[in-house]
Amino acid sequence: IEALAAGSRTEHYEPGEIVVRQGERGEELYLCRSGELVVLHAPQDGPRRELARLKVGGMFGELAQMSGEPRAATVQAVGACELVVIGKPAFSQILADNPGFAELISQRMAERHAALDEMNRLATLQEQRESVTLHKGRLLQRLREFFSLS
Repeated sequence: IEALAAGSRTEHYEPGEIVVRQGERGEELYLCRSGELVVLHAPQDGPRRELARLKVGGMFGELAQMSGEPRAATVQAVGACELVVIGKPAFSQILADNPGFAELISQRMAERHAALDEMNRLATLQEQRESVTLHKGRLLQRLREFFSLS
């Protein structure tokens, strides 16, 4: 917790302000300290849709931070928000000190990827489960490579 606190900062956003945009690169992970945010995703051939609402304790940005992939969704402040922003160096140290944590994070990331797949019209629950398993293995490998973990 001390390492994360030392490597973080606080940012404030006003209603309607965009925190991150889908497709952008980013190395920050965000934790909602106050307020509410909406997570929006625009599939390649479809309209923008609301994926989730985040409130106090909600987290986003881990996909881009930990995999190096572009942001998977746009996150916008619904009301005034205070966010804790954790950069890659601080999180990298946590992963290096706790290698098993990468497994937990890769599960969460895989679930987020599966939700995006579902939004992009995965047909069945079985396909969604298979997608989580597929994404988890791929993301765990990318995490280990990206953060130079064994």
